[in-house]
Amino acid sequence: MILGLVTLENNQKELKTISSFVQKIKEKINKKAELWVFNFKFFPNFENFDNYIEQNKNLLSPFDKVVNFKVLCDSNVYIPEIIENILLEEKINEFEYVVSVGDVIFSEVIPFVGAKFNGSIITQVEAIDENLLFLTPSFGGKCISYFKPAKKPVFLTLRSFDHDIKEGNKVPEVNSKEVEIKSYDIELIDRVKQEEGIKLEEARIVVSGGRGVGGKEGFELIKKVASLLGAAIGASRAAVDAGWIDPQYQVGQTGKTVSPDLYIAVGISGASQHIAGMNKSKFVVSINTDPDAPIFNYSNIGIIHDYKEFLTDFIKVLEVCN
Repeated sequence: MILGLVTLENNQKELKTISSFVQKIKEKINKKAELWVFNFKFFPNFENFDNYIEQNKNLLSPFDKVVNFKVLCDSNVYIPEIIENILLEEKINEFEYVVSVGDVIFSEVIPFVGAKFNGSIITQVEAIDENLLFLTPSFGGKCISYFKPAKKPVFLTLRSFDHDIKEGNKVPEVNSKEVEIKSYDIELIDRVKQEEGIKLEEARIVVSGGRGVGGKEGFELIKKVASLLGAAIGASRAAVDAGWIDPQYQVGQTGKTVSPDLYIAVGISGASQHIAGMNKSKFVVSINTDPDAPIFNYSNIGIIHDYKEFLTDFIKVLEVCN
């Protein structure tokens, strides 16, 4: 059997990634599939699981069964550890393939649980070939590696996967299972609220800044452009490490993976780890004063100019258009 794992808070794009991948495997091995949804009590939609099923029924067609793991606990819990403990108590070794998205939660959970069950572990998968080999990007996306699992169960995290889902009228069987966490010894040091706006992973347009913007003031211009374009804000690791913008905006191998219709790179040199996070963008525009910057090798349009002057004029044009 095949097992897909999500949390109730995973977005529709991530659910589609799981569903389309599971459907692709089912086409090759003709096995049943289940989806386990981890639903924590402090999630806003905790009591509305029926609505979740109704809203996503077209994405659930590859699954024969959906299990709602209702985790009864307070908000001061470490989600990856709770999910790890639940999975270790369940008989997931009966599944041949265990699949999740490669988000911050499951990127920690899957290798740990996979090792506990002595399975094969493959992370950041992008595709499957006809021989059930799993393809992952290597060396910052410059080449593709093919992996053949040595043993089962196979534990997989997905970097991205977009395969058309065959929609059906059949809604999978839905069960609920309550898991009560009686106590949890954790100290809450701080709570940081994510800024409102378009989610980076879901954005059709992303405007990213790098070391070349020179400081926090550079990101004020980027935020203005993003606001006028209805875009999300991104950043390179160098900008995040410098403290110019919060880590939640980082794009790259150690940050978030994006695939927008338009990616605007401002003051980004084009290090391989950053390219790995945005090389699925459909159209790339780069602004940099260095004509030899590697980012231009991945760009549809390259603008060799001071970004402040260019963005200031660009903002004026956008304001007139709006």
